[in-house]
Amino acid sequence: MKHKVSYFSLGLPVFGDCFFGRRKEFSEIFSLLRAGSAVNFYSLRRMGKSSLLRQIDYLCENDTDWKHYQPVFLDMMSAPGESLADHLLWRLGIKTIKRLRADNAWREVERHVQRNTGRSILLIDELNYGFRQGIHEHDFAHLRALQQAGVLNIVASTLYGSIMDHLQHLDMTGGSPFFNIFHIFRLPSFLPEEAEELLITLCDRGGVVLDPDLAKELARYVGYYPSLVQEIGHVAFQHLSDGGKVSIEEIASEWQEWSGRQWAAMILRLFQEESVGTSTKVGGMSREKFLMESLEDYGILLRDEIGNLIIAPYIRDLLKEEIFAEQALDRLQALADLGNRDKRQKRLQGDKGQGTPMISILFLAAEPADAARLRLGEELREIQLQLARPRTLFKLEPRMSVRPTDISQAMLDVQPQIVHFCGHGTATGMLCFENQVGETHPIQPDALAALFEQFAHQVNCVLLNACYSEAQAKAIAKHIEYVIGMNQAIGDRAAIAFAVGFYQALGAGRTVEDAYKLGCVQIRLQGIPEHLTPVLIKRGAIQS
Repeated sequence: MKHKVSYFSLGLPVFGDCFFGRRKEFSEIFSLLRAGSAVNFYSLRRMGKSSLLRQIDYLCENDTDWKHYQPVFLDMMSAPGESLADHLLWRLGIKTIKRLRADNAWREVERHVQRNTGRSILLIDELNYGFRQGIHEHDFAHLRALQQAGVLNIVASTLYGSIMDHLQHLDMTGGSPFFNIFHIFRLPSFLPEEAEELLITLCDRGGVVLDPDLAKELARYVGYYPSLVQEIGHVAFQHLSDGGKVSIEEIASEWQEWSGRQWAAMILRLFQEESVGTSTKVGGMSREKFLMESLEDYGILLRDEIGNLIIAPYIRDLLKEEIFAEQALDRLQALADLGNRDKRQKRLQGDKGQGTPMISILFLAAEPADAARLRLGEELREIQLQLARPRTLFKLEPRMSVRPTDISQAMLDVQPQIVHFCGHGTATGMLCFENQVGETHPIQPDALAALFEQFAHQVNCVLLNACYSEAQAKAIAKHIEYVIGMNQAIGDRAAIAFAVGFYQALGAGRTVEDAYKLGCVQIRLQGIPEHLTPVLIKRGAIQS
C-alpha cells in the first residue's frame, strides 16, 4: 500500500497555504501599522510567533493589501555578532567597502528606508535575543527614531519571560527604549474553529478523512496550542492512514510518549521565579491575575461548558508522573480558582445591582494614505496608559483605518458611552475617513450628526480630536449631551496632550466638564499655545 504523506508541520515555521488562523491578529497588526504604531506580540515558545512573521513576509509579496510594504526579516536568534546596523545593512542588500562606525551605519540605514517613503517593514523575530547578544539600547533608540519619523514600520515577537520583565519596566519607570512606540499584545492559542480547520484540512490534503467531532476533541485536548495541534494532528493522521477507527485516548497516549514529555518540563519551568518575574505588579495588574489571563490565552487553562476555568486535559495527563508536578498542579488550580472567584464576584455584583457599570469607549482612527501622516498610534497608547489604573471601569475598543461602513458597525458592536475620533478634518468642517482603497473619504457634519441621532440614547460624550471639527461637534451636539471639537487646526502634540489630560480626569472619576478643562490645562503644561483650540459643546452652548 502506498504510504500517505503527512502535511502537518513539526517544529518549523509555516507560511502560505500551510498557514492557518490568526485572522484577528492579522487585522489588528495591519490596522496598527496603518495608524503608525510599531507592534510587539509575545507568547510562550512554539506558539507560532515565527510563523506569524513569516506569513507577513509572504503576504507582502503575494497579497494586495500588504504589497505596499517591503519586508526585511531579522531573526535575532541567528543574527551574527556584528552591530544591529551592520546586520540591517546586510539584510537590506547594502554593500559597504569597509565596516562603518555605528553612527555612519545608521545613517546608511536611514537613507535607504527614507527612499522607500515609509514602505520598509522590519520583521524582528525573538527581539529579546537582541538584548542577550549585546545589542545596545542606543541601537534600539535609532530604530525608535526611524519609526517615529514614519520611514520604518516594525513588527516584532518576544518570548514570554522577557516580555514580563519589559512590562514590569514600563509599569515602574517607563524607561524602555521602545516606550510609547510598541503596541504590545499577547499572542494566544488558536480559536477552536481555527484549530479544528487546521486538523481537518491537513488530514484531507494527505488523503485522510478526520471526523469533525474527533477534530474538536483533539483540538481541545491540547488547549488549541498551535504546535501541539500540529503534533497531535500528525499522530491522528498516522493512525487513520493505517485504517480503522481511532479514539482520543489512543491518540493522546501515543502523543504523550512521542512528544509530550518535553512539554511537561516547559510547564514546570513556568513556575520558576525567573520565568514569572519578581515584581508584584505586571503591566498595572497583579502578577497572579496576569499569569491567570496568560495561561487562559495559552490554553493551559480552559473554560468548561458553564464558563469555569479548568486545567487543560493534556496538562493533567503530562504532569501526573512528573516530580514536583503536584506543586505545579496546585499552583495552576489556584490560578483557575482566582479566575472563577472573580467571575462569581462580578456575577453577584450584577445580581445585587451593586457593581460599577463598565464604561465603553469607542476609539475611531483614520489616516488616509493620501493625507499627511499623524501620530494616531501614540494617541491610542497614551489613552490606554491613562485608563490602565481604573481598568475595571473602562473598556477601550479601538478601530483603526475606519471606513464609513465601519462606524455604524462599531457603534452597534461596542455600544459605547464615549466615542473618540482622531484623524484629519478639513477647513470646511468635514471629517476624513477612508474609502475602500485607503484614500480620503470626507463626511459632512449633517451626515455624522444623523448617525449619532440613532445612538442618542446610548452615547453621552463625543470627542473629535481633529482639525476644524467644531462644525461637526455643533451638529452632533443637537443629539448628544457633550461634544468636544476643535475650532481651528490642532497639532499632533496638542491633540495628544489634550487626550492625556481628558482621560486622566475621566480615569479618576471626574466629570466630562472637568476632563475637558484638564485636557486644556495639559496643553498649557506642555508649553503648547493651543489650549483655546478645543471647545466643549453641551446641547449647543459653547463653554470656554
